[in-house]
Amino acid sequence: NAKMLLSMRPYSNENLDDIMVEALKQSFDGYPTAEALRAAKNIEDMDDPLSRDVLLLAFQHGDDVVRAAVAENVARSPQAAARAALQKALSDPSPRIRSAVAEAWLSLPEVGKDAIVFLGPLLKDEDRNVQLKAAESLVKLHHPAGVRYLQAIASWPGSSQEQRRVAVMMLESFRQKPEYQREFLELMRDPDKNIRIRGIVYAGEFDNPLALDYLTQIVVIDSDEAVREEAVLALSKKPYSLRVYKAMTENAGSPNPRIRLAVMQALVHFNNPAATPYLLHALKDLPVEVRIEAVNGLGKLKPREAVASLERVVLRDENPLVRWEAAKVLGDWQGRSHLVKFLVGAAVERPRPRQERIAALSLIPKL
Repeated sequence: NAKMLLSMRPYSNENLDDIMVEALKQSFDGYPTAEALRAAKNIEDMDDPLSRDVLLLAFQHGDDVVRAAVAENVARSPQAAARAALQKALSDPSPRIRSAVAEAWLSLPEVGKDAIVFLGPLLKDEDRNVQLKAAESLVKLHHPAGVRYLQAIASWPGSSQEQRRVAVMMLESFRQKPEYQREFLELMRDPDKNIRIRGIVYAGEFDNPLALDYLTQIVVIDSDEAVREEAVLALSKKPYSLRVYKAMTENAGSPNPRIRLAVMQALVHFNNPAATPYLLHALKDLPVEVRIEAVNGLGKLKPREAVASLERVVLRDENPLVRWEAAKVLGDWQGRSHLVKFLVGAAVERPRPRQERIAALSLIPKL
């Protein structure tokens, strides 16, 4: 077998070399696929001229599976014959071979800037998987042609969902390059909501005025609630601007509690006194998280008109966590002694409702 013949290499002479090459050639020609793959595996790690000759023979096997399996090892060979065989295989009738060669091209000892000359035509291959593999190789070489192609695939409605997903994943490392960001933002127009969400995540990372345009539009026009939620979350992490603030407040009354929570988090982050009415209104929201966020926001802004509302929360909110959060905010804001005085007074005051007196008594030991 191939491994046994090659083990004789240190003791052979040129005549024996010829005999071995001829024997291996005949073996590969006659081997079924499984045996040929096993023979190729035995020699692929042997780095000597004869091994490379044998792999080149395997690259001429009648089965596409064998040829595709050895393509990368053939590409590592410094021999001119290996490069010529790969170039010829770029136009092979089998898409499996064209795809394997497009991937193996990166293993050439000297890839060079001429990669686009050979891989470029594969970007228009009749097989979409071959196109993607050629683009992936060009992207790894940081060639603009590969990046542009993947962006086109990612945003083209005619691509399958899987193709767009693969293209987007390949493009990950390019998203912070300003010259490519517009194409990433275009993902927010994709018919697939998961790809739109991916575009929104990118837009949240971009320090780019155009990203705000896309996000503020999608918050209003997208028909999918999960997509709008992601857009609100992305906007909530942006620096304060009138446009972002307007987009947030317009969604403060959203029927989606997660969107309302994201809006409250953004308003707290912005630290803008104009948000006080929205925070006061959120003190009556149903989700506990929204009420707690509103309490913390008011504690940060410290508007005078919020004191009475926070005192009501301390005594009347049905959730002990919200009551305790409001009590802490009032204590930090007005001083602990003032808070204790308020709670003691509420505990003994009549005819205050019994439930409020109990709520006040339950908080005093925690202080």
